[in-house]
Amino acid sequence: MRVFTVTLGTLLALVVSLNAAATWSRWRDDASIQSVPAALRAGEAVLDYRNVDERRFQRTRVSVIARPRVVAFGSSRVMQATGAMVGVEPQAFYNLGMSGGTLEDHVALWELLRRQAKIPELAIFSIDPWVFNAEFQEVRWLSLSAEVEAFSARGGGRWVEVAVASWNQAKELVSYQVLRDSARRLRRAVRNRPAAMAGTVIVPEAAVGDRQALRADGSLIYDGTFQRRDLLEIHDEAVRWAATGGAGLARFRSNPEHVRLLEALWRDLRARGVRIVAYTPPYHPAAWRVLESDARQRQALDQVRAILVGLAARTGAGFSDFADPAAVPCGAEEFFDPQHPRPACLQRLLRRLQADSR
Repeated sequence: MRVFTVTLGTLLALVVSLNAAATWSRWRDDASIQSVPAALRAGEAVLDYRNVDERRFQRTRVSVIARPRVVAFGSSRVMQATGAMVGVEPQAFYNLGMSGGTLEDHVALWELLRRQAKIPELAIFSIDPWVFNAEFQEVRWLSLSAEVEAFSARGGGRWVEVAVASWNQAKELVSYQVLRDSARRLRRAVRNRPAAMAGTVIVPEAAVGDRQALRADGSLIYDGTFQRRDLLEIHDEAVRWAATGGAGLARFRSNPEHVRLLEALWRDLRARGVRIVAYTPPYHPAAWRVLESDARQRQALDQVRAILVGLAARTGAGFSDFADPAAVPCGAEEFFDPQHPRPACLQRLLRRLQADSR
């Protein structure tokens, strides 16, 4: 028993040490991360926007942008959205989408906008069905846990919700998901490839060329190699991705805490006069056929649709279900991979979304 206790204690100490080292590395990189979004101007883009703590980037970026009329919340599936796609001038739009964006991310970014009196007229929410799955964890939002906790405390959240937010922040040191992220970060540091943006370059949008970049309005430009992928390769990947649970729906258990969190968020926006339109984004047609034919995943999609229809009715938000690409419509040639639509598909979706909400 003593040997087991010592071994367990040693392993726990190693995990805590590794996560603490990665946390220190993030703090060290913070100054260089913050310098880039503060320097970015309209008509410019940040080259090689990858391996970045997007949460810290957005925190700084929100502090320097002008008040937008329209904002978009979501994961990478909405990150290509621009002001032109929703019919407003570039400086009137800001894209708050982030890789693996969760409801906690949306709450934190809204808290930052509200705190700085940058309340938009319209908020667009791209809602991935997996965010309601209690079996699916995403921990990157912990970079913004202070804002999530502030929202819970300010919004009349129960003391339990505030305690949960504090606990989530504390357990970052022993989280397995955080451990994996920490290992990746420290490997980059050892190889002299820091995750901060010290090596990035700000250029005019016209000079981006074939490289991945982030525009000043928060929208993403994929690199040329990704954009030119073979359609058959994408089709086969979409089938495998959906069949092996890539959508995060194969083992689905509804998360009531996330339902309450989104409702609290939407009520807070509505109380400040923000119009809300939300949608579930489309999957590649081949991926959709697999999801639709799988009883468990189809049931999960039905549950999520019912959740969002109910939330929209209770809060006065607009909601459209575009998980089936035919609802937009978008063809197989309009996807980069199993779940990321090309700009033409996304623009058609956003125009349709606005028309449906009128």
